[in-house]
Amino acid sequence: MQIPATSFYKDVNTNMKMAPVDREKANVYMERYGVEFDQLVTSFYGDKFLLYLWMFSSDNLCYVKSSCRAEMNKKIDLYVVDISFTKHGFVHDAQCECGAGEGPFGHCKHVGTVLYFSVKCVQSGEVKVESSFTEQLQSFT
Repeated sequence: MQIPATSFYKDVNTNMKMAPVDREKANVYMERYGVEFDQLVTSFYGDKFLLYLWMFSSDNLCYVKSSCRAEMNKKIDLYVVDISFTKHGFVHDAQCECGAGEGPFGHCKHVGTVLYFSVKCVQSGEVKVESSFTEQLQSFT
């Protein structure tokens, strides 16, 4: 999978135009490998398992990059996930740093999580990633 340089990506926000990925198109990709959006992947969304969600759009593809927390404490606690979408919202390629998610057609739970987050972002405009330390205003009592 060819991915753009990290410097091209920008944080996803409500003003950005992401490829029109929806649950049906995401299911088409995952079902090709006998995987579905199970309760684990959807719970990762609620638990804010992604540290960030970045996007870069070229003439032909929309690239999404994210870092997903590992489910269990291991030597590696984060996995970088890259997904490219066609301009019509279909998954073109996907890869993850974990053993099960090697590209170009990765379909591990980390890829599923980023795909699910992308669908939710397109649907609602909400990006549910882990809160940063500076996001909450300090209060002094």
